[in-house]
Amino acid sequence: YLIKSERMYMRFNIITIIFIFIIVALSILNTLKVRTTSSCVLKFNYVNIYTECTNNYRSGITSIIQYQNGKKNGNYSINSPNGDTYEGYRKDDKEHGLSKYIYSNGLSATYEWKDGKKHGNFIIKYTDGDTYKGQYQDDKEHGLSIYTFSSLNNFNHIKTIFCEWSYGKRHGNFKIIYTNGDKYEGQFHYGKKKDISTYYNSTNIEVCKYINKIKGECKCPILID
Repeated sequence: YLIKSERMYMRFNIITIIFIFIIVALSILNTLKVRTTSSCVLKFNYVNIYTECTNNYRSGITSIIQYQNGKKNGNYSINSPNGDTYEGYRKDDKEHGLSKYIYSNGLSATYEWKDGKKHGNFIIKYTDGDTYKGQYQDDKEHGLSIYTFSSLNNFNHIKTIFCEWSYGKRHGNFKIIYTNGDKYEGQFHYGKKKDISTYYNSTNIEVCKYINKIKGECKCPILID
């Protein structure tokens, strides 16, 4: 009985493995069928000879990609049927240089890349007119970032927020400037706000000082977390 059970168990395992293999194979074939048409043309410029391929997918997405030495090298673009577009550059199959997303709703984002990681300046323009710009280093925010609110979207009457970053964490000085000219200054230490921060009026006179998030008898803005 035990021998028969072991044989049945082994047979079940073999059947299961075959079934899984068939499912995976069908999935791969289905994935390959997603791309309906593809055409490639050999091109050249003053520097390089490269192949440019145009791919049309069932979903309505169209991509134009440049290849060289068997890898994605050069400009490429992706266009979605809803109007979204993406343009960038690849070096040895990795994002490199400048890329730009433009969404059909008006939002746009521009990034600099290095060897597949966000590295350099970036700027995001929102549909309500707000802008956010700063820097990345090795795929993490690093350096100074500036968020500017549009006149139509003054959250808490804030005009601009300046903040320093260190490898993905707020670290260093920050400053919030309000529409009336007042400002609020303080510091972060690796993602945590330091105990002391100060609020100034438009004439740069100190109005109140926060210590351990406790304020004196003065009108101060809401603290950022």
